[in-house]
Amino acid sequence: MRVVAALLALCVLTVAILVQMRPVVLRYAQTVGKRILLNAANEAVVQVLSDLGTDYTDIVELATDGEGRVTSLQIDAVTVNVLKSRISLAIAEAVAARESYQLSIPLGTFLGNEYTAGLGPRITFSMQLTAHTVVNIESAFEEAGLNQVKHRILLQIESTGRLVLRGATDGITVDSTALVAETVIVGVTPDAFTNVIETPLSDAAGIINDYGAVSESP
Repeated sequence: MRVVAALLALCVLTVAILVQMRPVVLRYAQTVGKRILLNAANEAVVQVLSDLGTDYTDIVELATDGEGRVTSLQIDAVTVNVLKSRISLAIAEAVAARESYQLSIPLGTFLGNEYTAGLGPRITFSMQLTAHTVVNIESAFEEAGLNQVKHRILLQIESTGRLVLRGATDGITVDSTALVAETVIVGVTPDAFTNVIETPLSDAAGIINDYGAVSESP
């Protein structure tokens, strides 16, 4: 009877320890999984852009008027779709290249005490990770100076993963942004400027100094 009681006590203690350990293991697994997905996304972008040699002119076609001023721009849908497909595939392949990943957690962390966290021998756990990635293209404009606009082509990457550990599963999501290409579009610089002066003591909205270009009479 004493042996049976001892075994039961040991089983109860083991279950209690495992219950207390599970949240800690899941938190560590989430951190590791997110880092893996983020690194895979960054490496995939660099790899695909390097392999394809894609630059701004491959993605965007600028239309100009007779004086060389930009009137519109058009994004090449084929090039964009190739980028999205190749990057998604590269991320999935990078994550699936390993059957399992290792977690190493200090024993003191499981005690839930700030004084023991990170201390003691490490316990190793194995986890599996799957990934699904959605890549979207974004066109952004930013003021770059007088009559100058910076046009950027960005990739919005959302990677959704599923962590699989012994006796537990959990989902994670990682968002990242990658700059694909950019250029500065320069407009026509005016020959004159108008300076509007305003003071707190008077209604200065009507005080306008016009530095207009003076045209010479023939």
